[in-house]
Amino acid sequence: MVGRLLLGLMLVVVAQPLPHVPVSDAASSVHAFFSLQSTGDCVAFMALFNTNVTITDPFGSPPAHYDDMKAACQTANQSFVKVDMAAGAVSAVGGGAAAKFSVLSITRRSGDVGPCQLNFTGIDTFTFDNDGLITSVVGYFDPSIPGAQSACVDPMCQKVACSNSSECVYMGPEMSCGPQGTCIQHCSSETSCPQSCSSCIDSICTTP
Repeated sequence: MVGRLLLGLMLVVVAQPLPHVPVSDAASSVHAFFSLQSTGDCVAFMALFNTNVTITDPFGSPPAHYDDMKAACQTANQSFVKVDMAAGAVSAVGGGAAAKFSVLSITRRSGDVGPCQLNFTGIDTFTFDNDGLITSVVGYFDPSIPGAQSACVDPMCQKVACSNSSECVYMGPEMSCGPQGTCIQHCSSETSCPQSCSSCIDSICTTP
């Protein structure tokens, strides 16, 4: 019975007219959705959306709308020193698409908090109109992960990943990329280290 029901539902769905969006166009829009957030180009980013778009990110949260996304893009440019978002393989059909995404971004320091590294993954689903504009986005990820990561203190003790020292300079001129591929803080004494990693061992601040 369950098998018959599922097959019946599939036939009903297939019979419904879907927006005509070429798979390659849908995939390009999904990749642009993430890459334009990385570059901070809010004008090009907003051009991806139908003005009646709804964004539920993550799933279960109150939906955001076009003006909310515009404000969020502008806020991100002010709140992050680095935004690196990317989509993996995109599965698209008709007027919908889905993709796994990754986030590796760094917030600006605010008071005693940050800069902090956000490092998490999730899945986003998309729908499109006949013009190929995004009409909805639904995100699936655990919001407690970026929430906790964005509230870090003294990130030089948080093992922020790096590939070269230029990626660590935003934390301070005494920062460099260590041999383990994480940002390290150099020191001459324990008094030059932050409280949470106050030991100065081999001229590097270390968690006691």
